[in-house]
Amino acid sequence: RAPRYRADARAIATDNLLVRELPTTDPSFYSHKLAGEGYPFDNLQVTAVRPGTPLYVIGRSADRAWAYVQAPDVQGWVQAPGVASTDEAFVAQWRTATRAAWGAIIAARAAVSDNTGTFRFYAPAGTLLPLATPRPAGIEAARADADAVLVPIRDLDARAVIRRAVLPAREIAPMPFAATPRHLAVLMKALIGRPYGWGNLGLYNDCSSELQSIFAAFGVWLPRHSSTQMSAGRATDLSGATPAERIAYLVDHGVAMRTLVYIGGHVMLYLGNTVRDGQTVPLVYHDIWGLRPADDS
Repeated sequence: RAPRYRADARAIATDNLLVRELPTTDPSFYSHKLAGEGYPFDNLQVTAVRPGTPLYVIGRSADRAWAYVQAPDVQGWVQAPGVASTDEAFVAQWRTATRAAWGAIIAARAAVSDNTGTFRFYAPAGTLLPLATPRPAGIEAARADADAVLVPIRDLDARAVIRRAVLPAREIAPMPFAATPRHLAVLMKALIGRPYGWGNLGLYNDCSSELQSIFAAFGVWLPRHSSTQMSAGRATDLSGATPAERIAYLVDHGVAMRTLVYIGGHVMLYLGNTVRDGQTVPLVYHDIWGLRPADDS
């Protein structure tokens, strides 16, 4: 029988959720002797869902410990304790708040405790939460010390309830964050040096989720995976060009902060040009696990 939409299947993430191909936390690794395989490249790891993400529960595992959910850009298995069901009252209140003002996390991760003093979750960069009291966009313009946000929590009956939390202004900005070089630097400095997380393993970013996290704060939604991020705008295929020709094209035609570069499963952000040894070369920002020399050494 064809599946039908059920209002009672609506839910929301009340914690960070790892999205899995199968309802298990056990990993599946290929040989570490192959480039890009072995740890940390868990073949069962898809991505992560941030707190506050709307979900639709398609099914549950036999032991009820896992829920198979549809998120805005992915399907997969998530652990049930981080999922809360939503009723009409919750949905109406949440929608009203989100239509008023969003806040975007601009720190690597923000510790979120509600107004009862109870710790609820860590909110990674790019997490979007409705502001309880809207303020003008831009940290400098607002001159606020902190912002109150609304957070979803799961009650004893697995239902979603809204609570308030207060975050320092240095960790959250009214969305959209103005897309300026200074603000891009704020996000980059927050994320540089953190471990690489294939499919958000360990709740860290890989190359595509790093860019997704950054652009979310600017009000730009990017697809989750590197290959589909290439369909988010106008693409130029340079696969038939030499490396030197590709670099020259990027130097001449790249748009700083707006051009993505995709190379065989990896994606990076073009920042502009600089001069090295008397030659103009492009600068890029990316999250990388390792480099493989041409001789496989």
